[in-house]
Amino acid sequence: MKRVSFRTILRAASLALILAVSGWALLPPASDRETPGSGRRTYGDEVRFVIKVSPGPQYMPGSVPFGIGEPLRGLSDVIEDFERRFPDTRIEVLTVPGVREYLVSLLSSGQAPDIINVNVEDVWIDVQKNWYVPLDPFL
Repeated sequence: MKRVSFRTILRAASLALILAVSGWALLPPASDRETPGSGRRTYGDEVRFVIKVSPGPQYMPGSVPFGIGEPLRGLSDVIEDFERRFPDTRIEVLTVPGVREYLVSLLSSGQAPDIINVNVEDVWIDVQKNWYVPLDPFL
C-alpha cells in the first residue's frame, strides 16, 4: 500500500480551496439573483403582474445607436410612467437575440417575452401557431 505524502495532500487541499473560492466569486450578487426555479426576479407583495418586454437592440434603454448622441431614454420613460400608473405591475426589459431559431425555441417552450420586437418575415412563417398577437388594436 502506497503512502500519500503530506505534500500531495497539501496540493489537493489547495486546489480544492482555489476551486471553491473561484466558484463563490463567480456567483452574482444577492440583489441580482432570481428566484430559484422560477426564472423571474423577486418583487414585493404589491406586485401582481410582470410583463417581459424585448424591444430589440435599436430601442434598448441606455443604448447609444451607432455610438452617436445620448443613451436612449424613451422606453425607460414610458416604463416609469406605466409602473407609476399601474403600481401592481412591473416591466422587465430583456435582451433576446433576433435570430428566428432562438425565438422559435422560446415561443414553443412558453418562455418567450410577453412583448417582442420581431421581424415581420419571421412572423408570417409561424402565424398559424398563434404565437403572435398584433398590438395595433391596443394602441
